[in-house]
Amino acid sequence: MRKPDERIVFSASETGLLVIAVAAGVGQGLLPKCIGDEHDKLVVYGTGALDMEATLHLHPDAVQLRRVQTVSRLIREAFASVFYGDSAGHI
Repeated sequence: MRKPDERIVFSASETGLLVIAVAAGVGQGLLPKCIGDEHDKLVVYGTGALDMEATLHLHPDAVQLRRVQTVSRLIREAFASVFYGDSAGHI
């Protein structure tokens, strides 16, 4: 019932489904480098021009806990290398 040039938006709650769909040519996708690197049918495209904002939500009652602060710090430190690969230092 759709028009031939109508775009279809595919969403899923599981990253693996999206990767399989994009790798099979079902559509286009933008994935973090750490996910795309595992698939030889996917290529890095234009990472230098992309800006991304990520928000970490913490409950006010837990934000001062040492383990929560430790995990938050590890996420911030790992973010650049995981999402930007060897060109870390964007944040």
